[in-house]
Amino acid sequence: MNFDEAHYSGLRRDTSISVGPALLSVAAQHEDDDPGAKVLLAALDGVSTSSY
Repeated sequence: MNFDEAHYSGLRRDTSISVGPALLSVAAQHEDDDPGAKVLLAALDGVSTSSY
């Protein structure tokens, strides 16, 4: 979900984490408990999150 940071004046980003396809591929290779999660992890290009 993207939101307009300018609309929320006074917010400061505290932490930002991005995971790219290489790490997601490694995670998919080691996911044995949930076949659906394995497929999802392999299909993702990246995940990014920020806390404010």
